[in-house]
Amino acid sequence: MAKVIYGTDGIKQKDYRIYVGLSDNSTLQSAIDTYVASPTQTNLNALIDTQGGQLDTKLQEFGECRADSIDMSIADGDSVDGNVLGKIVLNKAGTFTAELLNATPENIAAIELLDGRNCTILMLERDTHIVNGIANKTAILMNGFNLSYTEKITGSDSIRSTITIEKSVPSAGSFRIIADLSQA
Repeated sequence: MAKVIYGTDGIKQKDYRIYVGLSDNSTLQSAIDTYVASPTQTNLNALIDTQGGQLDTKLQEFGECRADSIDMSIADGDSVDGNVLGKIVLNKAGTFTAELLNATPENIAAIELLDGRNCTILMLERDTHIVNGIANKTAILMNGFNLSYTEKITGSDSIRSTITIEKSVPSAGSFRIIADLSQA
């Protein structure tokens, strides 16, 4: 079993920036493999497009999201009742959702191109948190999942565009890779 560390060092409420890209390209997958082998801020930066317009080879920032709409969760999936051990969980259900607030016609057209496609999503902590005196950012990477797009148009409100991924996976680690990245 992995070591569990006790204490309150680094605990705080976190807000995330969301990055999205198409998974089905070798350039992005190569950069993801490098990041997974060595999760550093430098390797993570290689995944993110800072120039605009490289959605097919890098991750682009999704935009201004409603902060409390950003949700990544892992829950028990299918299970069976055993006669000796009790409930036996067969898999996990991983989900991610984020709601874009600035859903302009141009933004909607770009997001619609992702609907039903194999995508990579990155949640990157907006601010840093301190652990053992070192500034860190939490990064959560979800790679190679089918993305679903929905929108909601309500009077007296802005258009809300939502992206979602849902997948049954064998373990939490097969849905997401989570790391604290030193900012030093």
